[in-house]
Amino acid sequence: MSGSAAGAGKRWGPEWSGGLRARAPPHRHALLGLPLRPPPGQPPPGPPPRPRPPPRRALPRPLPRRLPRRPRPGAAGAGGDVAVPRPQLPAPRGSPPQLAPRRRSRQSLRPGRAPGRRGTAPAGAGRARSPRQVGAGETGDKMAEGGGWGGFAAPSPSPAFRFPTGFSSPSARRCCLRVLDMTGLQDADHGLEWKSLWSGTVALAKACLEISKHRTRRPNRGSARPNAAPAAPPPFGVEIRADLFVNATSFGVLRDALRAAGPLRLKCRDFHAEELSAAGTVDLLESLEPAGVRRVDLRFNNLGLPGLCAVLPHLARFPDLLSLKLPYSNVDVRRAPADAGLGQLAAQLGRLPGLKELDLGSSRLSGKLRQLLGDLRAPLESLELAFCRLLPGDLAFLCQSLHAPALRKLDLSGHDFSEENLSQPLRRLLARSSASLRHLDLMECRLTDAGLEVLLPAVRRCARLRCLGLFGNPLTTPGLQTLLQETAALPDLRLVVYPYPVDCYSRERPRPPCDDAVDEERFAAASAELRRMLVSAGRADVVWTTSLCRHGAPDCFDL
Repeated sequence: MSGSAAGAGKRWGPEWSGGLRARAPPHRHALLGLPLRPPPGQPPPGPPPRPRPPPRRALPRPLPRRLPRRPRPGAAGAGGDVAVPRPQLPAPRGSPPQLAPRRRSRQSLRPGRAPGRRGTAPAGAGRARSPRQVGAGETGDKMAEGGGWGGFAAPSPSPAFRFPTGFSSPSARRCCLRVLDMTGLQDADHGLEWKSLWSGTVALAKACLEISKHRTRRPNRGSARPNAAPAAPPPFGVEIRADLFVNATSFGVLRDALRAAGPLRLKCRDFHAEELSAAGTVDLLESLEPAGVRRVDLRFNNLGLPGLCAVLPHLARFPDLLSLKLPYSNVDVRRAPADAGLGQLAAQLGRLPGLKELDLGSSRLSGKLRQLLGDLRAPLESLELAFCRLLPGDLAFLCQSLHAPALRKLDLSGHDFSEENLSQPLRRLLARSSASLRHLDLMECRLTDAGLEVLLPAVRRCARLRCLGLFGNPLTTPGLQTLLQETAALPDLRLVVYPYPVDCYSRERPRPPCDDAVDEERFAAASAELRRMLVSAGRADVVWTTSLCRHGAPDCFDL
């Protein structure tokens, strides 16, 4: 054995002896293709191993975040009825804010960024407050200021925006009913609309009173903080617009409903009152809201001139008043002192600048029409003077007044137009108003076939006439046929209320006329002939009837 071989074997062992022990079994590392392990304390051959980086220091785990416990009722205090709030100590300087556990969503992180992430917190975000620490009244303000809840800037509108009182968002505001319009509702199954309107008014008034008595209020709990913001007042409720009809029976319930401060508020459009005293009428008129009232109808109240002079001053507070109906008010100019009362009444009418309709039916105004209507500032479009005992001078005043060219509805029923002294000014009045007249009532005016034939040329000039009322006049079947032929050329005519023909009565014609004395067979034959003439003239769209209830005349607002 040479010295080099021996030194190699001594230095590296028998495996590195270079074949001295060829018969020895191979090492397991050699069989696996791995380098042989050197002896302990000796570096292996080849390049040195890569240095291992030092281990990272583990960050301390943050403490669990908890909300301050809410004290249980009865834990402290006298008797256990009042809970003492837990005092909150100020946080030391430099310490991170105590954040409330809140579910973080993408929507809450869009407008602002959380502290600790890239970027800075939004301006104005001071010490974080939990939702429990924010009062109910300042929630919207804190959100609008950019502070948010729990250190995050919640999506908020501009700082100048504030949600309305009682609503949390615009979507909630859109879902609330604000106005309920019940005007113009009528019962089609009943001919008397006044009865249906009266029952509807009573039902609405009782509903408003019942709801105002059972308003739900938020109870005061003993666990509430003493310095919490006061609860917001309930939002304004529903405005109910309706036509009201009242009499002595329903006066009390309607007055209480109009004065009740509840979530339902009645707002009147057309006000109808019957059989009320002057004091009761004034009481209800003062309870109505001024805006929106367009008609006041006071009938069968027996007010007289003194009562009307006491009521009319209260109508000036209604800026939208267009119609005033005062029929059957027991006005008689023959009573003393009529002149002073008429002057005061005319002055009150002159203070209604928007008045378009006036009804003074069944009032004795003989020779006083000029004094009564002389102070009106604007022309009337509807004038009802039925059974007013007018004289020829009154009709002559109407022909020369500013009202004649603007009249759309004219009611002169109950006057004797069989006399020439009244028929002649009537024809002049129809000629002055022919361009605008749409509704003409001449009921119970003692018009015979001859008187109607004289009046028909003036009626044919009213090209825009829609409704013609001739009920109660002593006309025959041939006279009605002549009327049909003459008025068939009127293009806008839709309704004709004609009387029972005098030749269809089984006995002498009663006064006032009624259908009890009518021969059914004769009247059926006359009606069939009129319908045949309408069809042959191409005017089957015109309604010819003797019923005043089934085919009501159109309202002046619809003309």
